[in-house]
Amino acid sequence: NIQDKLNPGTANFDKDFDGAIPNLIRKIRHFLKDYAYLKVYKKRKEDGGFIDELEYPFIAIDEAIINAIAHREYAVSNPIICKAYTDAIEISNPGKITQNVPSDFTLESIELNSEPRNPKLIEWLRIMRDESGSAFVRSLSEGTKTMKVEMEKLSLPAPTYKIDA
Repeated sequence: NIQDKLNPGTANFDKDFDGAIPNLIRKIRHFLKDYAYLKVYKKRKEDGGFIDELEYPFIAIDEAIINAIAHREYAVSNPIICKAYTDAIEISNPGKITQNVPSDFTLESIELNSEPRNPKLIEWLRIMRDESGSAFVRSLSEGTKTMKVEMEKLSLPAPTYKIDA
C-alpha cells in the first residue's frame, strides 16, 4: 500500500495504491505522469525551440520509489508514503537503512552500498520487466547513484536521507 499526499492548499492528489508489485509500480508511474504531479518548465534548446523539463528528474523519483518498495521492512504494516511539497518530494518507507549511516545525510556525502533487506525481492525485481521490457532493478546500488547523477544534471542538490530514531 503506497499513499501520496500533495502539499495542503494545492490540488489534492491523495491516492492509495495496492496490488502486485509490478502492477503497483506501473500504477504509480502512470499516476505521476498523467496527473501533472510535477511541475513542467519550458527550457530553451541550444539549436532553437523549447523542450519540457520536469522540476525533478522523473528517473530519480522512479528510482526512489522502487528503492522504497525493494528495501522496505515488510514486517511493519505502515505504508510507503510519498509527499510532494512546493520545494521537495519526500518518500518514506518503514524500516531502517541496513548499513551504518548517520541519521541525516545526503548522497553527496555518503555513497550507499546495497545491503538488501529483501534479497529475494531484489532478485525478482531484476528478473521482472516493465511494459517497455526493462528490468525494475538492473544492479545493486544503482538506484541511489542514478538519483544523485540525475539530480546533478539539473543542478539540483543530491537527495537527502533522514532516519527516524
